[in-house]
Amino acid sequence: MFAEVSERGAYRDLGSQMPGKYLEGQLRLSARARHQREEAALNLNAMFNFSGEQLDPPLPATSARFTE
Repeated sequence: MFAEVSERGAYRDLGSQMPGKYLEGQLRLSARARHQREEAALNLNAMFNFSGEQLDPPLPATSARFTE
């Protein structure tokens, strides 16, 4: 969910400046719980470097199973 909200920019449509703060407010998460969810999402999703090249996710096997 974090990756989807972040990629679509849905948090901006509702007046939040950062996706993490949006989720913290909407899901009523503590800052620690929000951070844990962000870290988990970052480990499952591919990332991009500054030149736009896609990088593999840190946990590729888990990411593959998650997307099935």
